[in-house]
Amino acid sequence: ADLIMSNSFGVDSDLKELMNIKTETAVWNNPIDIEYIKEKVGDSKGAVFQFDLHKKYIISIGRLIPLKRNKDLIFAFKSVSANFPRLELIFVGNGECKKELEESAKDFGVSDKVHLIGQVDNPFYLLKKSDIFVLNSETEGFPNVLIEAMACGLPVISSNCKSGPNEILNNEEFGRLYEVGDIEALAGCIEDTLLLDNSKLKNIRNKNIERANDFDINKSINKFIEVL
Repeated sequence: ADLIMSNSFGVDSDLKELMNIKTETAVWNNPIDIEYIKEKVGDSKGAVFQFDLHKKYIISIGRLIPLKRNKDLIFAFKSVSANFPRLELIFVGNGECKKELEESAKDFGVSDKVHLIGQVDNPFYLLKKSDIFVLNSETEGFPNVLIEAMACGLPVISSNCKSGPNEILNNEEFGRLYEVGDIEALAGCIEDTLLLDNSKLKNIRNKNIERANDFDINKSINKFIEVL
């Protein structure tokens, strides 16, 4: 090939180090359709979950597979919910671990607060109505969903996995990072976010929306054209 394009600098680095690639490379982040997200955040048509205005919601979106370490979030949620009884957790997506996650929630006595709602047509409405987004993957390439959550104005927490989250959050300028598998640190990040006052939350929401715009499809296409 004349050029190999990776969707994050972490993937580009792995390509060179692990596969000894000598071909010229470039990084082109996945494009995000920000305008489409703006159109969908207020569309409640077909909504499969009803939000309670008196509660707070953590949301996670992705496949329910071991690589996503969804159980870590249930463990952390159990710890945090003791101090925040009106906190609930939403998982959006399907996968082989769904039954196991349901059993974990039951074992911890939080099954009434953990909602595994499966695949949905419009996750952006759910993101906009939630309070915190969490990504707890063991590994990623470039997690679009992290940017999509930011575009919906959510405070975000992510594992510092390879690769993508640290690049997107720019060394925690736009969200919290914790080391993969560190459930105590994840719980701490959630508690810290829940304790933020409205002024700080508003600032985070505005900054995250602005950051998400850096990955807008129109900017991304222009960069791709320049590379070509």
